[in-house]
Amino acid sequence: MMRMNFKKKLPIETPPIRGYQFFAYPLSVISTNKNYLPWLCNHYIQLFCNPQEVKVHFYEPYNRYTNNPWFDYEVISKSSIKSFNMNPTDLIIKYINRGYYIVSLVDEYYIPKRRAYKKVHMKHDIFIFGYDISNKNFDILGYDENVIYNHTYVPFKCFEKSFLKLDSTSLIAFKLNPNYNCELDIVSIVSQLNDYLNSNNSSNKLKPYDDTQNFSDHVFGLDTYNQVIHYFELLLNKEVELDLISLHFMYEHKKCMLLRLQLLAEKGYINDINYYLKAYDEIKRKIIIARNLQLKYKITKNNNSLKKIISILKDIYPKEKNIVEDILNQLQTKSK
Repeated sequence: MMRMNFKKKLPIETPPIRGYQFFAYPLSVISTNKNYLPWLCNHYIQLFCNPQEVKVHFYEPYNRYTNNPWFDYEVISKSSIKSFNMNPTDLIIKYINRGYYIVSLVDEYYIPKRRAYKKVHMKHDIFIFGYDISNKNFDILGYDENVIYNHTYVPFKCFEKSFLKLDSTSLIAFKLNPNYNCELDIVSIVSQLNDYLNSNNSSNKLKPYDDTQNFSDHVFGLDTYNQVIHYFELLLNKEVELDLISLHFMYEHKKCMLLRLQLLAEKGYINDINYYLKAYDEIKRKIIIARNLQLKYKITKNNNSLKKIISILKDIYPKEKNIVEDILNQLQTKSK
């Protein structure tokens, strides 16, 4: 007779990128693989934003579950679950027992420890990585009511309500593909760094193959600095609403660049690595200062904080440009 699991949690790690959940969820799983770093370094290089609504983040068009080589996946629609008279909780437990993580759109009005809980009906994604039958709840990841990417719990009944109340949704079950192995792709890194440095629209390369990922009206690469500077100038004049996402993603970008430089140096592609690490770490430090000043402005509404942010961004923009130029020259020479 098969022994029943009453409690199970699949492994997760704190992801290096958490600005949006659709980046954080897959990385929470991928980073459990000890050899994931080359894959991280091959990605998360290019930044972009819509100039009409400045929210700078990574241009990673194929980063989800159904088009990511790290994952085997299955998709089960709500309509199929209802048609076959399946209980979503029982189904999820069976998937977790098979090593699958679950992502689904839900109504966060029914999800405890979320800002929308019992306040407003809001469709949002949820990540499930464990269950506890004794306490009748799921282990979930996501941004809690304090906007912290955190491990919390949702009772089975609350999850079922949050799932079944939506007109259209599905369960995406995914697990690591045991046969996938990623190597450092220097050609791809050089191409993306070149696009970043020259503010090339990287999405143009995909237009012939997937027009849904083409953003002809967006700004890419280092030019996003100018967009963020302009955004803070508008904020000074109270012409836009406060939004914290761009500086956070700029910080995560510098954090990834430091990891990338370390690995490239280990593989013999970069000389004088201590100089570049020190220079990029200083850029990251100044981005953190700018981000903290924005949080201060949120409380005090003192325009001096915004003026300092603008000054910091204008200062580090040419410095990062020079560093990327130097790095790119080394990579192009050594990859020939």
